[in-house]
Amino acid sequence: MSQLPVLKPKQFTSVGFDTFLTKQQLKELPSTISKLNFEKADWGFPHPFVPAINPKYLFTKDRLMALLPYIVNGKGQIPWLWGPFGSGKTSYPREICARLGKPVREIYVSETTEVIDLGGQYMPTKDGGMEFIYGTLVKAMQEGSVLLINEFDLMNSNEQKALNQVFEERRFTIIQKDETIVAHPEFRIIVTANSNGTGAFGNTLETEAACSSVGDRFYFIFIDYLNKDEEMQILMAEAQEMLSSMGYTGEDLEDSLSMAEHIGEVMITYANDVRSSYKSTLGLGDGSGAGLPAPLSHRTLIEWYRKSQSLSMWYEVTQDSLHNTVTKALEMVFISGQRPDTHANYMQAWKDRAGNLSVF
Repeated sequence: MSQLPVLKPKQFTSVGFDTFLTKQQLKELPSTISKLNFEKADWGFPHPFVPAINPKYLFTKDRLMALLPYIVNGKGQIPWLWGPFGSGKTSYPREICARLGKPVREIYVSETTEVIDLGGQYMPTKDGGMEFIYGTLVKAMQEGSVLLINEFDLMNSNEQKALNQVFEERRFTIIQKDETIVAHPEFRIIVTANSNGTGAFGNTLETEAACSSVGDRFYFIFIDYLNKDEEMQILMAEAQEMLSSMGYTGEDLEDSLSMAEHIGEVMITYANDVRSSYKSTLGLGDGSGAGLPAPLSHRTLIEWYRKSQSLSMWYEVTQDSLHNTVTKALEMVFISGQRPDTHANYMQAWKDRAGNLSVF
């Protein structure tokens, strides 16, 4: 049985919940769990598959307690993270792994994905021969990485079933080589999807069959958008960093942060309007039926603020210039990237909110 070279951490250090949670969040943890520590792998070099830490990422207690135990010990069912587009399904496990020094490999699957190809394939060599190149699945199994399988509900149900050996036995047979790979003890699998595999929430494939034969291998975590206060906290951290780097201090900084908070509140309200409309299209939320076809993700929201701040430097700050720069930034980072026939609808939704954009 062949093995890939496996990198080993130089050492392990101990980290606690303060690695993930704010001081206020730590106060809300019961003493029975708040004292727990976890091993962080220190590699002694920048590991190419350990995600970079986003220091402004905001964990919630509910999200952390749902996924952290599995990433730490790998026991039990496999996490299936599902929810609307742009809600942070992939950044959530990445940020946990980043703080624990765990390497992450990712696969994006679709209705045409075949499991046999995830194991690897023969490729031509320079001398005219053939060499078997291991696929991402096998590499993750052998090196003990966390494997993220994204868009899992799009995968054909028969191909999902073909992964049951990996899910249950932590083994994978490479048919082309008649070789069985046994997973490293640190190997983990996490799948993400827009649906929970039942055919609901915008999925059109054979997910109902998949749910009955594959679903009991998983536990399900619904990932919704952050609430208003959480997004505001992250946006204000972004504003603080940007304005400080631009030389704002004292009263100028305080005034600019106050303006940023007001602008951010209107931006977040608009983002949630769009998200609610999008979720109604999928049959989630308060309504159902026709709605806007795409949501405004948290990542796009932050970029909207950044772009607004950047554009505002080119104009004297007036009420009109404020409206114009924030609107132009929205067009650049979001609306112009949507289907042309929907631009007017997105813009009208913004006009309905932009009347509250007044700081003078």
